[in-house]
Amino acid sequence: SPRSSGSQIRGLGLAYSFGMYGDADEGLVYFSLARSSSLPRAFAQAAKLVQAYASGAEVVEAVALENAIASVVSAVVSREQTVSACGLQSLMSALRASGPGHNGRLVRSVQAVSPADVRRVLSAYLANVFDPSAANVAVTTNANKLEEVVSGFEEGGWRVERLESLDGAVK
Repeated sequence: SPRSSGSQIRGLGLAYSFGMYGDADEGLVYFSLARSSSLPRAFAQAAKLVQAYASGAEVVEAVALENAIASVVSAVVSREQTVSACGLQSLMSALRASGPGHNGRLVRSVQAVSPADVRRVLSAYLANVFDPSAANVAVTTNANKLEEVVSGFEEGGWRVERLESLDGAVK
């Protein structure tokens, strides 16, 4: 049985935690690493993992997919736990022009996700998070790690703009 993605990042001591999420309103995907001992290596390992699952070299385990589906369904359902939350969801559906019953349709769609769907989405969208020609990356790090981070990302093909501090960078 292949090791979990968590053990292939956390277990190697590359980062304490990591996560990926999408924002449908922004149309963006975010990836984060926290408390990384070697940020460029952790980022590269995450890219390898996404590529391995996208290509089918790593298999999406049925139990892992069921757990992911249950987690997403739970998050969607929890949006409508109170009358006021239902009202907010109705307003959001109107603003997004998604129509009544959007969350129900979303739940049914999520429940129908297959391993092939996962590979397709990984290839089409999530792999791009790690592609220097398709994504932007922002890093905050301790000053004593700055050279390692800059050289690591440059070696990975990223164009790096160094900011020694945020003073003057934010207008």
